[in-house]
Amino acid sequence: MNLKSQLRLFLQSRGISASDLARLSGVPKQSISDWLGGTAPRDIQKLKRVADAFGTTIDHLVFGEGVPEKPASSPRMLEKDQWIQVKFEGRIKQSSLGSD
Repeated sequence: MNLKSQLRLFLQSRGISASDLARLSGVPKQSISDWLGGTAPRDIQKLKRVADAFGTTIDHLVFGEGVPEKPASSPRMLEKDQWIQVKFEGRIKQSSLGSD
């Protein structure tokens, strides 16, 4: 198999579109559309983000055979319309401007 075939299988198995994958992975939709059309990827970082979104490896995404039943230990992709609760922590520094 090749990337084009594998991408189609992963999208179909997850029930998502190329637009959904672009949003979830942070990879431009045009790049994903190009790959689905058979264009070879030029940016390994984009390919890595897509593989991570699917919970698989670049190797399996590009050279694998089908969708594995059990995802690799990479972060899993959220299903369409699924929410996840996260907690953020931040620091704010008070500026000395305007204080006398």
